[in-house]
Amino acid sequence: MAELGVREIVTAEQERALGNAYFEALCTEQAEYALGGALAKRFLPDVIPFGGLREDTVEALDALKALMEPGEKLFVMSRGALPQAGLVELASIEGRLMVLPESAPESEPVVGSPEIEELGPENFAEMIALKAVAFPGFFGPRAAMLGKFAGIRVDGALVAMVGERLAVPGMREISAVCTHPEHRGRGYAEMLIRHRIRAEARTGWRSFLGVDASNLKAQAIYRRLGFVPVHTVYWHHLQRPV
Repeated sequence: MAELGVREIVTAEQERALGNAYFEALCTEQAEYALGGALAKRFLPDVIPFGGLREDTVEALDALKALMEPGEKLFVMSRGALPQAGLVELASIEGRLMVLPESAPESEPVVGSPEIEELGPENFAEMIALKAVAFPGFFGPRAAMLGKFAGIRVDGALVAMVGERLAVPGMREISAVCTHPEHRGRGYAEMLIRHRIRAEARTGWRSFLGVDASNLKAQAIYRRLGFVPVHTVYWHHLQRPV
């Protein structure tokens, strides 16, 4: 089957918003977690270590630098290389933003899947501990405030989870997909993503996610679930010099 074109998946406005999703989220749906001004914004330090630029300019990077403490590190997303500025680029990762088309078939639960538990504030400590073991970084003490989360337990212990991170108008990012190393290979990630897709569809949100361009296994799973790539992006890990 031929893959859908971008305009068959998202509107021009949605494509624009996704192409600068961090800044867009901080200006709109998640403004309550934002610090910054017209050129650059960042999430509050205890939420997630991400910032956004209105445009990829030296002026915007200088504005972002002013929001960071000496030695602090943040991730920003762009559509290409960033100009040289007063921040040190520690790494740059090519990624894909993938969107679930409205025409995608309804996601069905996996037959025989274990019980999926909705997670709330009372589970934050467990969620942070799992994330630290399974996929360190990207998750501050209040990251779970950004959206809905769900998980799978084995013998009472939380061993896998999924959640939401960015929100732009009409769309939510599926994120924090992680499984404890001792429980991988059982399909928990796919079960949880299907669960999140169904939950977002019920509330009228479109689902999207980001994936490392080199992670072909994950991309194959997301394509099987119906996701289609919309943008090639770059995640830059930046540090303010001490």
